[in-house]
Amino acid sequence: MNNKRDIIEFEDLFKEEIKERKERKKPENKKPFGYAILIYVLVMYIFTSIVYLVASEIDELMVTYNEQERVLETVAQNTHAITFIEKNIYSLYEEAYQDRVEIIEATGYPIDFYIVVNPYNGYSDAFFYETIDDVKTFKTSSYDQFVDLDSSVLYWDDGAVEIRVVLAQSQSIPVGFSYENITYLEGSARTLSSFGLSLINLVVYIALIPGVIIVLRSELKQDFL
Repeated sequence: MNNKRDIIEFEDLFKEEIKERKERKKPENKKPFGYAILIYVLVMYIFTSIVYLVASEIDELMVTYNEQERVLETVAQNTHAITFIEKNIYSLYEEAYQDRVEIIEATGYPIDFYIVVNPYNGYSDAFFYETIDDVKTFKTSSYDQFVDLDSSVLYWDDGAVEIRVVLAQSQSIPVGFSYENITYLEGSARTLSSFGLSLINLVVYIALIPGVIIVLRSELKQDFL
């Protein structure tokens, strides 16, 4: 019995040791956390702004979009945006945007335009299509809403998600189009390319991570070593 008792006491002692090792001690010195927050603010706001300004002066990191490209970029980046573009005009940009936007053709409707939406728009299928005899068909009534309006604003759903129409200032619009809630983009715009933005993010994180690791090295050792 005594031997058994000794074994139990030894195991309990071992468990206590493991428990103590796993317990996270409260930091006695909280200054490193304050320094880490300060580094984060300085890097993410001040340093990033400086890097952005410097990158904006490097032509290789910049890209210029014309009016129509700006419209397509807006639709590609905004889930609920929509535009109407002449078919012959879209053909000029199809190669660059075919994987970034979704084209809806108004089948059976006499318009020379494509309807362009974001591919991740969760409402466009239900808004523009109906299924008849298991065949997906374009709803002419959906386009009619942009012509014969009962209100100045249209919604993708029952009133929560507004349809944002974006058009180039110089482009033609479909005949009879009377929707008023339109954002017009005028002229070309110069901005950072996707590569430029990715490079900025890389530089920012390269600057941020070492500083945070240095000031929190004691806490990191305690957590992971």
